[in-house]
Amino acid sequence: MQKSKSFLSSLFLFFQIFQLFSQSKISETTADSLHFVNQYTESIRIRKSVIDQTKEFSVLERNKIKLKLSEYYLTHTWQEGLALLEKMKLRVANDSFLSDDYLIEFYGNYYHAIAYAEQDWEKSLEVAKELLNKIETTTLKTTLAKQTEVVYDIAYVYGELALPYEAISYYEKAKKLYEQQGLALTSEMALLYNNLGFEYSRLSNFKKCNDYYVLATTIWEKNASENANYLTTAYNNLIYNFIPYGEIKKAEFYLNKLKKVANQLPTTDEIAIHKVRLSILLNELKIQTFTDNISCVATHQKLFNYYKHIPKNDNFINYLSTANNVLLNFYIQNKKNQQAEKLAFETEHFLKENNYTEGLLVLYSHIVVLKRNKKEYRKALYYIDEALQLAGQTIKGNHAGLLVSKGIVLKEMGILAEAETYYQLAHKILDEEKSADIETLSYSTEIANFYLKKFEKNQEPATLQKSFLLYENCVKQFNSIYKNGLFNSKLIDYLDHVQEGLFRIAQYDFSKLETVLNAIEHTNSKYLWSNFIRNNTSKSLLELDENYTLLQNLNAEIVHYKSNIQKEKEKKPANLTKIKTFENTILELTSQIEQLQLKLLKSNANYSRLFESKYTTSDFISTLQADETLINYYPTKENVYVVVLTKEGVKQLTKIENKENLYQTVVAYRNALLSKKDLKQLNKELYDKLFKNITPHSNQLTIVCKGILSFLPFETLQVNNKFLVEQYAIHYASSLTLYAFQRDISTQKKFKLAVFHPNYENTTSSILPFAEREALFLKEKFNATYFSDNRATKTNFFKNTGSYSIYHLAMHAQVNNDNEDESKLIFGLENLYFSDLYAQKLPLDLLVLSACETGYGKNIEGEGIMSLSRAFTYSGVAATIHSLWQIPDKQGGEIMHFFYDYLAEGFSKSEALQLAKLKFLKSVKAEELKHPYYWSGFVLSGNPNALVSETNYLYYLFVAIVLLGLLFFYFFKFRK
Repeated sequence: MQKSKSFLSSLFLFFQIFQLFSQSKISETTADSLHFVNQYTESIRIRKSVIDQTKEFSVLERNKIKLKLSEYYLTHTWQEGLALLEKMKLRVANDSFLSDDYLIEFYGNYYHAIAYAEQDWEKSLEVAKELLNKIETTTLKTTLAKQTEVVYDIAYVYGELALPYEAISYYEKAKKLYEQQGLALTSEMALLYNNLGFEYSRLSNFKKCNDYYVLATTIWEKNASENANYLTTAYNNLIYNFIPYGEIKKAEFYLNKLKKVANQLPTTDEIAIHKVRLSILLNELKIQTFTDNISCVATHQKLFNYYKHIPKNDNFINYLSTANNVLLNFYIQNKKNQQAEKLAFETEHFLKENNYTEGLLVLYSHIVVLKRNKKEYRKALYYIDEALQLAGQTIKGNHAGLLVSKGIVLKEMGILAEAETYYQLAHKILDEEKSADIETLSYSTEIANFYLKKFEKNQEPATLQKSFLLYENCVKQFNSIYKNGLFNSKLIDYLDHVQEGLFRIAQYDFSKLETVLNAIEHTNSKYLWSNFIRNNTSKSLLELDENYTLLQNLNAEIVHYKSNIQKEKEKKPANLTKIKTFENTILELTSQIEQLQLKLLKSNANYSRLFESKYTTSDFISTLQADETLINYYPTKENVYVVVLTKEGVKQLTKIENKENLYQTVVAYRNALLSKKDLKQLNKELYDKLFKNITPHSNQLTIVCKGILSFLPFETLQVNNKFLVEQYAIHYASSLTLYAFQRDISTQKKFKLAVFHPNYENTTSSILPFAEREALFLKEKFNATYFSDNRATKTNFFKNTGSYSIYHLAMHAQVNNDNEDESKLIFGLENLYFSDLYAQKLPLDLLVLSACETGYGKNIEGEGIMSLSRAFTYSGVAATIHSLWQIPDKQGGEIMHFFYDYLAEGFSKSEALQLAKLKFLKSVKAEELKHPYYWSGFVLSGNPNALVSETNYLYYLFVAIVLLGLLFFYFFKFRK
C-alpha cells in the first residue's frame, strides 16, 4: 500500500513537471515567434515568465540569451547595444542549445554593432566572414535570403574599408543570390546596383559606374513616387559623373528627370525637398560653367537666396560650399581674377565660421591655382600647406593633387630638388590607388613631363626611362577613361601632352619609336574604330547571344530617331517639342544600350575583345607593299610630328614646326587654291614644312592625317617644279589602325558597278547636267546598273550593296560643319544623313562620292574630320573617293571618266586616280583649267588595291593563251 501510494505521488509529480515543461515550451515558442516578427517588448514579457517558471538549466540559459537578444533591439545607441552583446559573447559561444537562426542573428548584430559603435570595420569584416563561412559550409543552416544579407553586408564593409575590388566581388555574389530568389527587378537589387556604381566610381571606371546607376534608376522608375528619394540620389550621381566628361546632353537629360521626381517627394519631407531643389540649382550651375555660360552667375545667386531662407540651413552648407567653389573655378578659368579673389575671401570666411572642413579643402585647391596664375608663389605654398593639413583630417582629401600642385609651384620657383620630392610622393599615392580619371591623368602627365625636362637638362638615361614609363602609364589611364565614347576638350588636351612627351622621348631614343607608335595608335580614333568594328562583325562569328541582336536593333532605332530629327529640322517651322522628344528617346535608348553592353561584357568574353585594337606597328609594316611609303602626321599640343614607314620598317621621326603656324599655312594655301590664285610661294613654304627632310623612294604614297591636314590635297604640292601627283600615286587614311583593317577587307569582287543619279527637277537642288552625262557614260561603257529618277532612292541604296563592288554617287551633298549628323547626300526628295549610316554594313570595295564637299566636315578633336566619307568608312566600305570642295561639274565628270577607264584596265585605285588627273592635265586646252582647283579635289581614302574587272589584263592574257594554243594546233596540223 505504501509502495502504491508512493508510486502515485511520483506519477502525480511527474505529471505536474511535464505540464509545467509543456507550458514553458509553448511560452518559449510564442516568445520566439514574437521576436522574429520584431515584437520585442511582448517577446521579452513572455520570455521573463518562461525564465521564472523553468528550473531546467539548459532551457533557463537558452532563454536568458534570447531575452538579451530581444533587449538589444530596445537599446538607444550602438555603444549600448555592443556592450550588451559583448557580455553575451562567451555564453553564446559555449551554448550548444541555441538554434541556428538565433546564432546567425547574434553574429549579424555583433558585426553591425562593432562597425557602428567602434568604427572598427576590420573586426566587423572578420566576424561577418566567419559567419558566412559557417553558413556556406552548412555548419549553420539558414535561408538563401539570410545568406544574401550577410554577403551584401560584407560587400558594404569592404566599401567602408575603401577596398572597391573586394566590395565589387561580394556585391556581384549578392547579385547572383538575389537572381536565384527571383528578385532581379526589386528595389533591393536596385540598391545593390547603386552601390556597385559607387564602388566603380572609386576605381574611376565611370563607364561601369554609370551603367549600374542607370540599371538602378530603371528599376526605381517603375514606382517613382515610392522611390523618389533613391532616384534623386541616383540622378545626382549620374549628373555628377557626366558633366566633367563633357556629356552635357546626358547631364541635362537626367537633370530633367531629377526635376520631375522632385515633384513626387512627400510634401511633409521638408529636408528631402530642400536637398533636391538645391541639387537642381547646383547641377544647372555646373552645366552652365562647363559650357562657359555667363548666366551661371545668376543661377548661383538663386541658389544662395534659396539657401538663406531655409530654416537651420547649416544642415545644407555642402550645397552652398560646392556652388561657391564651382563659380570660383569658373572665374579662374575665365581669368576673372578680381571676382575670383572676392568670392574666395567671402567663401573662406563663411566656411571657417561654420567649421566645414571638406569645403575649405576644395576652396584652398582653387585658391592655389588662382595664386599660381598670378605668380604669387609664396601665397600658393601657404594655401597648399593649409589644404594638406585639412586633407589629413578627411578621407576626401586629394593628397596626390595637392602634392603635385606643390611640386608645380616649387618647380616654377626654380626649387627643383624639393619639387621632385613632392612629385615622387604624389606618384607613390597614384601608383597605390591605381585610379584613372581626368584629374589623375593630369597629375600623371605633369609628373612624366617633369622627368622629361629633367632629362633634357642632365641627359641621364635612367631619367629618360622613368619619364617613358610614366608616359606609358598615362596611356593606360587614358584608355581606362575613354570607353568607346567621344572625346571632350579636357581629355584631348591631356592626350596631346602625352603624345608630345612620347614623341620627344622617341627623338632622344629612336629604339623606343615602335613602342611609342603602338601606344599612340591605341589612343587614336577609338570612336571611329568602335563603330567600324561593331558594324562589320558577325554575331555568329563571335558566338554572341541574343543580347547582341537586341543591341543592334537599339542602334537601328537610334538611327531612325536621328533621321526623324533631321527631317523635322527641315520643316518650316520645325516642331521643337517633337525634336526634344526624339532627343530624349535617343538618350533613353542609349541607356538601354549601355545596360545591354554591360550584360554582353559579362556573358561573352568575345564581346569585350571585340573593341580591343589588335594593331601593332611590326605587323602593320609587314602588310605594306614594297613600293609604298607611308607618311603619318601626328598633331600634338604644340607641334606636328611626322613618322615615315616602309616595308623595311620605321624609317624616320621628324618634328615639324609649331602646329599653329603650320595650320595657318595650310588654311592660307587652301583658301588660295579655292580662289584659283597663284600657289607658287605658298606651295614651296608648305612643302618644305610637310616634307622636311623626307624624300620618298617609291611610287605609292600613303598619307595618314587628321584635323585640318585632312582638307589638304597633298598631290598639289610641288618639288623640282613638278606636282607630287606627277611622281606618286597618293591615297589617304585617318589612322593606322583603321587603315590596317581596311586593307584586309577587300573582297576582290568583279568590276560590278551601280550608279545613283537622282532627278532634281522638282526640288530646290540645282540640276547637274554633267553628273548625268557621267552616269550615262558609266552605264554604257561598263554596263553599270543605273539607278536614276525615282529608282535613285535610299531604299535601293541600302538594299543592293551586296550585289555590287562599286557604288558611284553622282548627286548633291551638303556638309554641316556644326552638327555632323545633319551632313547628307540628297536623293531627290529624300536625304541620306550621316546618322543614317550608323549601324549599317556596306560590303563595298569602293564608293565614289562624286558630289560637293563630301570629304569636308566638322573637325572633332581626337577623331578627325567627321565627314560623309568617314561615315561610309566605318560602315565597312574598303575605300572611298570623295571631294574636298565643290568641284566644277564638267571637269569633275571628265576626271571620273578617265578614272574608271584606268580602273577597268586593272590599275590600282590610287594609280587610276593619279593617271586620271595626269590625263586631265595633258588633255585640257585652257591654261587656267590646269590650276589644281579643277583637278585635285577628288581624293582616295582607304584600301588602294586594284579591283578585279571583266576587262582586265588577266582576261586578255587568257584570250592570248587560247589564241596561241589554236595557232599551235593549226601549225602542227598543217605540218602533217
